[in-house]
Amino acid sequence: MKHIITLILLAGLWMPLAAQKVVPLLPTDVIARVGGSVITAKDLMERIELMPWPEKENPKRHDSSKVKALNSLVAERLLSIEGRMRNVGGDELARGKLKTLEKLFVRDELYKREVTRKISVSEKELWTGLAKFQWQLHLAAVALKDERAADSLYRTLRRMPSLGAALNGFPSAYVVSVETVQVNFGGLDTVFENAVYAIGTKKFTKPFDCPTYGWTVAVLIDRGANPVAEKMSPGDRRHRVEETIRNMKEGPVARRFIASVLVSRKATVDSVVFETLAGALHAIIARDSVQHFKNGMFSLTSEDVDELETVLHSERNKSFVQMTDEPLTLVEAIEGFRHLRLGFVSLDMRKFKSTLNNHLRYVVETELLAREGYRRNLQHSESVKRDVEVWGKYWASRHLMWNVDDTVRASDDEVLAALSAASAEMGRWYEVNIREVFCRDLAVAERVMNEAALGTPLAELARKYSDRTEWKARDGVSGFMPLTAHPELTRR
Repeated sequence: MKHIITLILLAGLWMPLAAQKVVPLLPTDVIARVGGSVITAKDLMERIELMPWPEKENPKRHDSSKVKALNSLVAERLLSIEGRMRNVGGDELARGKLKTLEKLFVRDELYKREVTRKISVSEKELWTGLAKFQWQLHLAAVALKDERAADSLYRTLRRMPSLGAALNGFPSAYVVSVETVQVNFGGLDTVFENAVYAIGTKKFTKPFDCPTYGWTVAVLIDRGANPVAEKMSPGDRRHRVEETIRNMKEGPVARRFIASVLVSRKATVDSVVFETLAGALHAIIARDSVQHFKNGMFSLTSEDVDELETVLHSERNKSFVQMTDEPLTLVEAIEGFRHLRLGFVSLDMRKFKSTLNNHLRYVVETELLAREGYRRNLQHSESVKRDVEVWGKYWASRHLMWNVDDTVRASDDEVLAALSAASAEMGRWYEVNIREVFCRDLAVAERVMNEAALGTPLAELARKYSDRTEWKARDGVSGFMPLTAHPELTRR
């Protein structure tokens, strides 16, 4: 089916067409029209901000980034129209994904109304922040055993301002640690930052209790210009400082508001369903632990969430977390995982369950905040409805493309043959990870094949028989390597 796209480039060209045919009035910032929907300048700017195009921050690429963004929006709208006409993306799974997103948008709207919009920055705070932002401090932070020890060191420094001399005769039992730190405006420990930026001519602080070190006395080593501030224009510095102050104020306000919502709510997890979920999730990750291990932890991908929903399909509508009003079902909890960065430091089952419980706690908190937003009818707010509409079109277009992709089939042999044929061109860029049992003796190789046929894990056989020592130590796993690294293996 054909879809008509109208790109409004020049008002002088569009107005005569409007005179010939009566059309609905459009918002003044409309830049494209696709079917019955419009694309506004706001849509375009959001797409540019969200899409990870290479070098989009390069001023020379700004025009091409705008064209790419507009093209992607138009294509997405066309695909979503076609997808909805074919009833693609209207199944229970797709509706569940969109409902989860709506909950997040409702929660965010509640947060904006009760936290973000209630934070203001005065001119006095702004000027104080600008004065701090221009300096970068290099200090020695002395963490003390308690307030009494901190007072004792402070009095010693008043007599002998040199930290080395002061600590020389100071009881070591009173000192927890001495660290050199670099401080810039906007750090995580506001108490520490406020104390050190208030250092006067004496070059050391009064004792203070902060989250990072406990009872502390800080001594100034050096003060220099902040290189970040030096590179900014006055307007950019003002904007950065204002945002920094807002963020510093936001934490306490947010904690108070969230606590006020959650304090009267109760949630009880069904332990049997939790065990089922933990077992299924652990099995998915453990099946290919090497692939899942990134940045020091075992991470969950969106594809893993899809598989988890498939594995637990028969349990999906079970009540998982009992709440004051309606329970949270298992599938709702799993969908909540999709929008979290789920990571597990260990696959030890006890530690794994403990970490999963922490992730689940965050999902439940999000659900309770969203329900508070629904109670206030925030799902009907313009911002929430707009975000849901945008993502609804995205999902419809993606499901249509997935359906098209599913019509293409390639066997494992075809994939391997293609990779082997193209190894000279793409071998340096395409990486593989394999597990092998390398045997120089044919008799040993036959023994390995026999034991493998009886069900002995390949990792165990690699540790026992493999002659490639560097991989043997990793249960026969090579680690990701270019196709060209071992062509005799990767061609097979």
